[in-house]
Amino acid sequence: MKKSKKRQIKQRKKLVARKKREQYLKLLFVFIIIIAVVWGVKAVYGSRFFDIKEIKVLNNQRISTQEILKLSGLSRNNSLLKVNAREIEDKIKENPWVRDVEVARRLPGTIELKIRERKPIMALFYNDSYYLIDKDQMILSSTPTNENMPVIKDVQVFNPEVGRQIRSERIASAILCFLRINENIRNLIVSISVSEFNELYISTKDGIDIYFGKAKSFSKKNYILDTLLTQARLNKEKIIYVDLRVISNPVVKKIRL
Repeated sequence: MKKSKKRQIKQRKKLVARKKREQYLKLLFVFIIIIAVVWGVKAVYGSRFFDIKEIKVLNNQRISTQEILKLSGLSRNNSLLKVNAREIEDKIKENPWVRDVEVARRLPGTIELKIRERKPIMALFYNDSYYLIDKDQMILSSTPTNENMPVIKDVQVFNPEVGRQIRSERIASAILCFLRINENIRNLIVSISVSEFNELYISTKDGIDIYFGKAKSFSKKNYILDTLLTQARLNKEKIIYVDLRVISNPVVKKIRL
């Protein structure tokens, strides 16, 4: 019995020792793997194989490729793996013409900057200057002319600056009207004046003046305009002005051609 007990104790000690060796070998193996991975990552990041060799700027029209590259801060021979896409996007979007940027890596050494630009929709006339704005009222540029854009008039804006979003209810009404009005009229709009009561007055290229009223009830007002334009064309008449401020009783002035 004593010998059997001693044998069991001896076997148990051997088993414990073997398990300790196995654990030690596992830990050593894991440590070696970690060292190898760290060394490998360091070697890859330090490798010239992933240096940027080409930077492509895509879809830009208003803003030059040189300006985009300058804003991005990218240069050749920087590692493609160390590029911070979010940081580059934020830098490029500092230009008001840029609505969005997508940074794409193309291994081993190409980076693409896909630009989505803002589109000017109207020109705000203020203090003898024109400010091109998009549908979100972002001021894109200041110009001496309206660049053939329909003009928003009679709206005062405090300190308009390129790159600033205006957030004016009156300008929002003019933009909404421009986007929602009958397409045939939209293509003819020269200017939209906005009164202090937020009522809209539209001038067109063919001499039609439209007292549009508030920027609402577009379906009904567009129907009235369509009907009046069709009737005038069939009767060989020219519309001088249309007053839509009271939808139930629109006023129109026409002359015979």
